[in-house]
Amino acid sequence: MQIRDTSCDELANLGEWFAMAGIQKVDQEATAQLIAARESGVLGTAIGRSSRENLDRLMTTPFNDWYFARGAVKTLEVDGEVAGILWFGAHFRLWKQMIGDRDGGTVSLDVPESWPDWFRQFIATAMHTAKLHLVAVHPDYRGQGYGSRLVKRALKIADRGRIVMLYGQFSSQRTELRKFYGERGFDVLASGEPLPMGMATGSNSDRLRPKPDETFFVRHRTL
Repeated sequence: MQIRDTSCDELANLGEWFAMAGIQKVDQEATAQLIAARESGVLGTAIGRSSRENLDRLMTTPFNDWYFARGAVKTLEVDGEVAGILWFGAHFRLWKQMIGDRDGGTVSLDVPESWPDWFRQFIATAMHTAKLHLVAVHPDYRGQGYGSRLVKRALKIADRGRIVMLYGQFSSQRTELRKFYGERGFDVLASGEPLPMGMATGSNSDRLRPKPDETFFVRHRTL
């Protein structure tokens, strides 16, 4: 068994893995962008190392590539077969909420004293928050602890990079996931309950609101 970076061919099948996780609607454009980021070498370049190393790499990455640099897609392989997929990292919806109509590409990354306040907060969010987008195990390999191994890998990477807020969501109909994530150190909210985002955005009034039939789970850590 090994957990490794996901190949371009495996990324092309991401929709199938989302379906296995009970998520039917997949953005094909987003999948194509992930493949392009893997081909260019930018995917995952600023996540998986120490916080300092991740930041240094981010500062030398074009702003438009930050989202992909702060994302990791991993394959769990068993006896040469793909048994599971993990995708976690930057959350586009949150980043869009924080940036708004501003153009981060106009900020001089090599002149920190010139950074506006919103950009400083955005960097803090980019470096210290992450979302578990997908944890999926093929039906043939379920019940053998592989889902737990994928989550543990995400937690290991998060802790090494000093991520203080790691969160995700699942369909409330999948009641078994409440116990699964709870046993792995996450606080599991009530179905439909908004997720407080003050730790990420700096504003205690900010919330991420799920669909009524979705459930958030979150793990907080101090720096």
